[in-house]
Amino acid sequence: KAKPAPEIQQARFLNNGRPFIMLGDRKITPVFWHAIATIRKERFHEFPLAERCGTDNFRLCADFQDFWTGENQYDFSKFDRAVELMYAAQPDAVFCVHINSQMPAWWLDANPDEVCTFQDGSRTGADQYKQSLASRKWVNDAAVPIRALIDHMRSQPYADHVWGISVAESNNGEWFWDNTDSKRQLSWGGYNKTDLEFFRDCVKEKYGTDEALAAAWHRPGMTFDQIDTLPDWHLVQQGTLGRLKDPVQDQMLMDWLESRNIALGNAICQFGKIVKDATDGKWLFGKVVKSEARSELLVFL
Repeated sequence: KAKPAPEIQQARFLNNGRPFIMLGDRKITPVFWHAIATIRKERFHEFPLAERCGTDNFRLCADFQDFWTGENQYDFSKFDRAVELMYAAQPDAVFCVHINSQMPAWWLDANPDEVCTFQDGSRTGADQYKQSLASRKWVNDAAVPIRALIDHMRSQPYADHVWGISVAESNNGEWFWDNTDSKRQLSWGGYNKTDLEFFRDCVKEKYGTDEALAAAWHRPGMTFDQIDTLPDWHLVQQGTLGRLKDPVQDQMLMDWLESRNIALGNAICQFGKIVKDATDGKWLFGKVVKSEARSELLVFL
């Protein structure tokens, strides 16, 4: 008879001088081996390299497209294989998981209104075909596979060796809107119906009334219902006051840029809440704030 999975442990930071992570009673260095794209066969050689360095703290990757095969359908075999190889190299390893939240192709095909769209109407950026970052449906639907992966991990013998989850979006997981089209020319994503609705909602929340909107934008008679297009991204490259924007002339543009940041912040906060709820508040949650070729900075909470 299989043994029941162990209870997950409380992870927390110990900030007495040099920072450490406490996982239950185990003290862990916060520096980990980022086993990038480990579910791809060609990267499995990294685990023995990490073991030779004396590393016992890892981060594994789990992309939606690698385990979320359809609505309420999952295949965790590739992820489980990565965990198996990690433990073959380092039997006492602890780890966190880096979830790439870009939606799989089957979801994008089923939700065309949620797909990232450039100003010229194209829908494929330099890196890939992906969802809009202002899509509320993306954030809501993505909660399901995140919980499914966490539930799977909680059912495994290593459940008490997991200390956190980071959720990624965009190239290198750095959370930014697409800015290069499929021809690798400078362009901005964020021009579909979903993006327009999100912008309008942000403006409504900020100003409250049509009169306040018209005054802020210096457009007499302007109403929320008249917001039917998004600004041309080329205007961002042009400074009204040197390289700066003028609130008298550019408030609409400034509000649009602010709404794009709000969309990212909302998604990150909601994903963090999902992780905290699914782990009873025991695992740390984080995101990439800076990524370079050989190093990465994350913030965990």
